[in-house]
Amino acid sequence: LLHRLYLEPQHSPGSVLRLRAGWRIFFQLSISYLLNGSLKLLGVPYSGVFVTLLTVYLAERHLDMPDTPPSSKTSIVQAWLPITSLWWRGFVGGSFFASVMMVTYSHMMGSLYTPPLSWTLSPDGLRWVIGWFMHAIHEEMQFRGYILQCLSGFPHPTMRYSFAACLVSSVLFSFIHVLNPHITALALFNLVLLGMFFSIPIVLLSRLSPAKHTTTTSSSGMIASSLSCGFAVGLHYMWNMAQTALAIPVSGVCTTSSWRACASPQDPLVQGGSFGLEGGLAGATTITTGIVVLCTLCKWHVNR
Repeated sequence: LLHRLYLEPQHSPGSVLRLRAGWRIFFQLSISYLLNGSLKLLGVPYSGVFVTLLTVYLAERHLDMPDTPPSSKTSIVQAWLPITSLWWRGFVGGSFFASVMMVTYSHMMGSLYTPPLSWTLSPDGLRWVIGWFMHAIHEEMQFRGYILQCLSGFPHPTMRYSFAACLVSSVLFSFIHVLNPHITALALFNLVLLGMFFSIPIVLLSRLSPAKHTTTTSSSGMIASSLSCGFAVGLHYMWNMAQTALAIPVSGVCTTSSWRACASPQDPLVQGGSFGLEGGLAGATTITTGIVVLCTLCKWHVNR
């Protein structure tokens, strides 16, 4: 019974026993957040992305593929690093899509905010530009990278992304925000939708030609492509960056205290109140519309 609870069935005679995906995710996630929390207490900047890089690298080497020679191991970390032109193409595409969404939202909702939306910058703005970029890589590598791909069967050749895997990874993504200020049930639901939104490029764009769109493949199966990883990071980055520029609280945190004061929504149910866009009905509508449009565009791009 304990064997079945903790270990996966052997996929071939003589293969090394391996922990089930849930346990691998639990150990990687626990160590990552404990280490990241400790470094934050010490004041280490941008610790999240470096801790995630380290723990995902160690997990995929020693927990996911313990019986695979190092020379033939697939690298989740490599696909998520901004080291290829293909990754940056995806990043620009994701950023552009999210910026169009946010500009549309600001035009629809701008008149309902006090004070009116404006685009004033200060030297502090550079800190948010860099900080949100590092934050996007950190969370996307963790949830759409390691967790989603483990739940989808990584590193087996038969791995397939599924709705259930996307949903579970999105619920976990929502759960890490449960202690954020001004959290509500609607905000948690919207964060699940947002996680599904960020999963779309990983699920759909990874179906493109491996020869053109993947960073690395091996006999262990194909991981998400550089293009899809960059696109997901671009979506997440511009989603947060645009809210900061528009003086909208991001997941309950007012990030514009030294840039300029956060705007005050007149209708909290619609606009999310102090939690921001992700806490209101307008946010749910914006994310759902983005999901539909992005699914259509990705499927068109894959099939053309």
